[in-house]
Order: sequence, then structure tokens, then C-alpha cells
Amino acid sequence: MMASLDDSEPYQLKRKIIPGHIDVHPTDNAIIVNYSVQAHIVEDGGAGQPIAGDRKAAQKIIRIKTLGPHSNLTALAQEVVDKCKLIHPTKTKEVEQVLYYLLQRQGGGQGGAGAGDDVMSDREWLRRQLDDQKREEEHATADVFKAEAPSINDIESYIEGLYEEIPEKIKSTRSVLELARGPQNLDALVGNEALISALARVLREDNRKSTALNTNIVTIFYSFSQFQQFQAIITTHKVGDMCLRIVEMELKRFAIWVEDLKAFQLKATQNPTDKAAVAELDQETRKFQAMLQKQDQLLFVSFHLLLNLANDLTIEPKMVKRGIVRYLVEMLDRGTPELVVLGVTFLKRLCIVGENKDEIVAVRPEEPLIWIVTVKKPGLNMSHPVFSFRWETASSASYPN
Repeated sequence: MMASLDDSEPYQLKRKIIPGHIDVHPTDNAIIVNYSVQAHIVEDGGAGQPIAGDRKAAQKIIRIKTLGPHSNLTALAQEVVDKCKLIHPTKTKEVEQVLYYLLQRQGGGQGGAGAGDDVMSDREWLRRQLDDQKREEEHATADVFKAEAPSINDIESYIEGLYEEIPEKIKSTRSVLELARGPQNLDALVGNEALISALARVLREDNRKSTALNTNIVTIFYSFSQFQQFQAIITTHKVGDMCLRIVEMELKRFAIWVEDLKAFQLKATQNPTDKAAVAELDQETRKFQAMLQKQDQLLFVSFHLLLNLANDLTIEPKMVKRGIVRYLVEMLDRGTPELVVLGVTFLKRLCIVGENKDEIVAVRPEEPLIWIVTVKKPGLNMSHPVFSFRWETASSASYPN
């Protein structure tokens, strides 16, 4: 047996530990240190060439029990590095960044807000997003001109950027997205577990902070989802679940913003001679349209990713239970033709199952057939099965011709 080999024997087993990427624990106050163990059988008592070998990935979880608002992150990072031999001293700064991220997440998770606070936070988020929209776009345009073309060789720097603030995360995900547009890069990107884990973590924890960041990350995973061999890793990291949560969140925010916009409209209607009220309504309307365009892009790529994952017949019923039918029906009211066509395409697939057909009709049972027929969007075919089954259901009701 290999365990009995010693220096007097012609073969010797050598083990080598190779440190890997450092990441944050998805839920606990802890750091994950990735590493791999490489084992080789070597000839001539260890002096010859390896004749066989194996490599196994592993993780070490370091619990951080003393992290608090008054912690010295530099000293704490140095302590972690000193105690864990798997972390090279050159990674001290990276450990400090991870600790800072954990501290920010810890502070963001405190407090027990009620439903009213959640709604208010959505309103504040929308206003901040819309107010910063122009400035972010200007910065993004400037970055495009200043930045070098993304390279697969710089992937480690893009991963590091995912531990920075939101602007740097947007920049890093934009670079990864450019790489994901090239099919020749997909194997390298999907095979980089540190990258995939970091992208999934940012999407899970920062999805309320930036529509642009969400759109970049979801589009990256959408690029993977177009190839069946890559869909398993998307499911493993629960990206589909996060997409459904993002869709629900965005539709909730849309409803809140429409409600606020109606208040501005009412104010301007009641005071038609008030130039300030009219100007305010015009400004808010333009902000709303800008935000709506960005939101439609995010919804389009999210639903397209989910449509690709729905090829797995075990996943589609889970989407239906999570309320995707209602979300898709709401898409038929949007003004972006591509999003409407995608919604109809998805509904067509769901109509294969009779129960789904009934649920689609039940979403708006009070509305007659004319509602669905008068959705006039470029590229829609009125003989589509979605419309025909609606006709079957409505024809038995007492609707006028």
C-alpha cells in the first residue's frame, strides 16, 4: 500500500498544497479559503519524474468572531494571515477587503424593518437610482473610452474588483460580460469557480444597489445559459432563484414609482397654472422613462435566462410555483416590443401544461378576451396559441361579440 512506502522503496508519494482564492461565506461571518491538494507518485525515492497524480479541491472556513464597528481591520487581517498558513502574506490586503465587506454586510443586516419601511426603502432606492442615472452613464461612457479591451488573462483583477465598491463592481462585471460575449472564452470563465462564486454572491447580496450591476451579472449568466452544458452551474449557484427575486423586486418598484408619478400628475392637473408643478411632472416623467428603459433591459435578460433553464422539465414547475405566470402576464403591458414577444413566447411554452393555461387565465379573470387581443406590438402573431386558448376560455363566457 502507498502508506507503507519509504525512502528505501522505488516509489514515493508526494503531496503539495496549492492555495487558491479567498471568498466570503454566503451567510455566516466567515472567510472561505479555497485550496487544492495535489498528490503525485514519484520514481527513484522521490528524485524522479511523477508517474501518476491526482488533484482535489478543498475549502477552509475561518470564523470571524471579533468583527465589529470598532475593529481594526488591518490588524485583524494580519492576525488571520498569521494564523492560517493557507493564506500567503501577500494576500493580507485582500483579506482586509473581505473583512470590510463582511462588516458592511453585518451592518446592513441589522434592524427589523416592517412592511412600511420596506416600501419606503424602495422609494428611496428609486429616487437615488434616478437621480444618479445621468452621472453613472457619463462615468460609464468615460470608462469605456479610457479602459483597455478586456482580456482573459486579467480575470483575477476582475475578481478582485468584485470586492470593491459598486462602481468598481460595475466596471469589473462589464469586462467579464465583454469576455462572455465571445464563445471562445466561455469554458475558461465557467471553469473559474472563484469568478462564478463571486458573481453569484454579488448578485445575491447587492441586487438592491444597482440596476446596471444586476443587468451585467444576469447577462453574463444568460450567456452561459445558452449552452446546455453550462446550465448545471447556473442551477448550482441558484441564479434562477435570484432572477425570480429580482423580477419580483423590480415589478414592486415599478408599481411604487407609477403611484408616485400619478401623484405628480394629480398635482399638475389640479394646478395647471403652477409652472413649477408642471416642470416637476415633466422632470419626473423623463426620469421614469429612463429608469423604465433600464428596467426593461434587466427584465428581458432575466426572463430569457429563465426561459433557457425551463428546458429542464424539473425546473419549469418550480418557476410556476414561484409565480412566474403572473410576472409574464404583466410583461404584456410593457412598452418594449422585445419584452412583450419574449413574454408571449414563454407563456406559449407554459401553455403545453393544462394547469398553466388555467392559471394564465386566472391572473386576470375579470378582463374579457379583448384585453389580450388588443395588445398590438410589432412581431406578435394574433393566431399565437396563447391567444387561441384565451379564446376557448372566453367564448363560453357572456362577453359581447
